Amino acid sequence: MKSKRNKWRRLALVALLSLRVSLKGNRHEPSKMEFLKKRGMQIATAKSAIEAAKAEEGEFNTPWSIAQGITAHARSIGHTDVRVQLEREAGKLLQATTA
Repeated sequence: MKSKRNKWRRLALVALLSLRVSLKGNRHEPSKMEFLKKRGMQIATAKSAIEAAKAEEGEFNTPWSIAQGITAHARSIGHTDVRVQLEREAGKLLQATTA
């Protein structure tokens, strides 16, 4: 179980670092959408997360702003299971950067 978790953390860290590099040089909306879509997020959810991050953080190019956007969007979801799942995904992104 631990090796599975470490493998996921390494993959998430690589993904976040590549996002930071790609978004730093390219601030276009499609690259942000592609990042979230590649990680299994639906288009509508990704759009909402980006908008929420911009509203709360003013940006969407750091692991913190990504997690903030996802959790902000999750707060607008009425179904508890879906909301908690999104919040956990955001938490995993942050944990991967500190591991």
